[in-house]
Amino acid sequence: MSDYISRVKAVNLPEGEFFVCGSAIMDVLGIRKAADMDILVSPRLYEKLEKEDGWKKHPKYNILQDKDKICGAKTTLDFMKENYSLEEVLPLATYIEGVPFMSLEMLINAKEQMGREKDFADIKLIKEYQYFNSIKGKILDSKGYRERLKGISNDDLYCYELHNDERALYYFGVRHSSDVDNPMFLNLKQTFMDFKPDMVLVEGNPRINDDSESYREELRAMSEDEAKTRGESRYTLKLSSDNNIDAYSPDPDVPEVIEYLVDLGYTQKDICYFYLYSELHRYARGLRDDSFISSDFEEYITPQIEELALYKGWTTETLNELVHECVSNITSENMDYCIDQLSPIPEEGETYTVINEISQQSSYFRDLYIVKKIIKYGLQYKRLFIVFGSGHAIKEETALRSFFELLN
Repeated sequence: MSDYISRVKAVNLPEGEFFVCGSAIMDVLGIRKAADMDILVSPRLYEKLEKEDGWKKHPKYNILQDKDKICGAKTTLDFMKENYSLEEVLPLATYIEGVPFMSLEMLINAKEQMGREKDFADIKLIKEYQYFNSIKGKILDSKGYRERLKGISNDDLYCYELHNDERALYYFGVRHSSDVDNPMFLNLKQTFMDFKPDMVLVEGNPRINDDSESYREELRAMSEDEAKTRGESRYTLKLSSDNNIDAYSPDPDVPEVIEYLVDLGYTQKDICYFYLYSELHRYARGLRDDSFISSDFEEYITPQIEELALYKGWTTETLNELVHECVSNITSENMDYCIDQLSPIPEEGETYTVINEISQQSSYFRDLYIVKKIIKYGLQYKRLFIVFGSGHAIKEETALRSFFELLN
């Protein structure tokens, strides 16, 4: 139960005689945190509360405040020009867990009337939320993606452009490469220059978010061929830095993914194994003779363990115990089997494990997160250029096309 809903129910107001107004619904829906809570009440209830010991008139505002200062009660929506009463707005309420809240549509109207800078910022957040919830069901999961691939002859390069009168988006979906001679890089640069973006989104480079200016200086000093050896995302950031174009890497961090998986009911052990197998996959690429050495791998994954330990309640000590347990069961002979469990949908005849399931869910969460950020920056900028793996481009395409239809 949301903290706001708990607070409302704690006040124990009679059904049909109150309406939670203001930004509280934004908090309940996870749009942003809200500090205060105003409640519109019937005149009868207001008079009753006024006589009770637990309620006092606010010294500055024309509201009643409960003893715990949880909420303020009023009889009209005095922050709107219509000055609505409870009787007028209650039929328009959005009910969440039985509690009537001001709808997002009415809240937008109220904030447009108030017209403060923070109101327009809230309107932007609400619209991002509304767009995302309208289209998120169209993002392909792993099974939908596999079906979609049957109609695609070549997924090495999957690109599309979306636009309306005011905005445009170009999605450059690629098979990851760090080969400087790959013609994809020439195609990428030409497309980038022709499109003339004002914002770039790339995969897997969070440093551009946290250490932007110094990172840009490094990128400007780097040759194009050197950037290509770091992959298409780094090369795109090189292009954006050379041309003074804003950039962002919209990937969820590890604690955000873990929280999503925990909410779905997966155990710490299973989630930890999933991340260890993911690191095993990267580690195996560097092996010359396919010989697995457990002590080397445990040293290799130390940074990943530190990242996992950032999740609330997960300690390095417990994680190290799980690592030791997991690694002791990995051998050169079964290493490929462990890695195969990372496939969201195993090939026919292969065993389907909880790790495969977690891989499916984490992949889907990533696309949800990426699309949410695309909506955010798509509303903020006019020309968005996106470089991600072709799989993301394919899975997100229908949702993004719907987003642009809604913009029209």
